[in-house]
Amino acid sequence: MTTMDNSATIRIAMGEAMKPHRIMINHSDISQEDWGTGRSMAYNGWTHKMEFWAYPKRHPRTIRIAVGEAMKPHRIMVNQAGISQEDWDTGRSMTIQGWEHK
Repeated sequence: MTTMDNSATIRIAMGEAMKPHRIMINHSDISQEDWGTGRSMAYNGWTHKMEFWAYPKRHPRTIRIAVGEAMKPHRIMVNQAGISQEDWDTGRSMTIQGWEHK
């Protein structure tokens, strides 16, 4: 089994909800500190789907994923279509077309 040094990363918990089908990461009602301790995304109608670790800042040989959050229904989107990865990598915000940068 391989172990990973997570000291430079943050934990991301992913939840799934239905009607309509959508996903959420690290629900904004809960602090990143709590997510880092292993909190489940089984919260406020969401079912815990998975977790992963991500770098909070640019790291060699990685791409930046920008996350936008919207309400009614509550959901997220990553790297909105029509914008180049180069733009995301240089810090483009997901606060566009009704989405708020998460």
